[in-house]
Amino acid sequence: MKKAFVLIVISIAVFAITLSCHAVDATDAKVILFNDEMDINAWSYWWGNYTSYDAGEGAYKVSFRTDGSPATCMEMDTGNQSDYSLLEDIGITPFTIFDEGAYNFVKVRIKTQNGFKPSCLSAHLGTTEYLSDTSPWIQTGVKLGDLTGIEDGEWHEYIFDLNQIPQNNSWLTEEDIGKIRGMLLNKISLIIPEKITASQAVLYQYIAFFKTAEEAESFSYTYVPPVTTEKPDIPKNTETETGTVPEQSSVRQTETAAGTKPDTNQTAPEKNNLSVVLIVVSAIVLVAGAATVIIIKRNKS
Repeated sequence: MKKAFVLIVISIAVFAITLSCHAVDATDAKVILFNDEMDINAWSYWWGNYTSYDAGEGAYKVSFRTDGSPATCMEMDTGNQSDYSLLEDIGITPFTIFDEGAYNFVKVRIKTQNGFKPSCLSAHLGTTEYLSDTSPWIQTGVKLGDLTGIEDGEWHEYIFDLNQIPQNNSWLTEEDIGKIRGMLLNKISLIIPEKITASQAVLYQYIAFFKTAEEAESFSYTYVPPVTTEKPDIPKNTETETGTVPEQSSVRQTETAAGTKPDTNQTAPEKNNLSVVLIVVSAIVLVAGAATVIIIKRNKS
């Protein structure tokens, strides 16, 4: 009976250690956050679209510019078709996709305005390994997946598995698939096949890459708009103790579900989760060890 108890305690400790190792893996992500710290010049207008930052939504907004666009796209370049932006330019280390254990799960937070109902989300995937002076893309516009329900005007989060690219894009050749496989992703543009009208728009809050579907599911980000508070009006001839009139103060509140802002070079969930897991695991191991010593001493006596 005592031996069985010891085995149970040890099994619990081993299980807890296994969970902690999984928690370490779950922190691994590549997050591109479209906030006011992003360089707007890295994401250009494309043909008939215009990209801007919407402070009220905390997102990049792709809006109508001219009547010549056959699609709706937010492209990662400066707009002159020669000076191409890279992930490194916005603080993201390039990463491998399409291989086993690579960053194959993409999560996008997106909404549309005024009833815009796109059929799907596609992407240009670019890499420095296959760049030429005239073509920075591995190939054009692969479909990532459908955007079901997007027309309701609310924020939606979609998760796409890059392993499904061949099934979603039957036109790809074996050579195309071979080039994508194991590619070092260093550029990405987001594409919707349908074009928006003058009253419509598409907004993106983030696009993030994960190694597992579970990591993608657990990641969340909530934007809280800046709050501006005003001091009570002070008569023109009245001065404060310092001789100056207080100015308006602006407080920025951007947070994740955990209460902290995600670092684009950092990962999600936050490191605090790892600390808690390690503390719990250590406590379990100590209890298991103490119980084992006590039982062994009792058996000897």
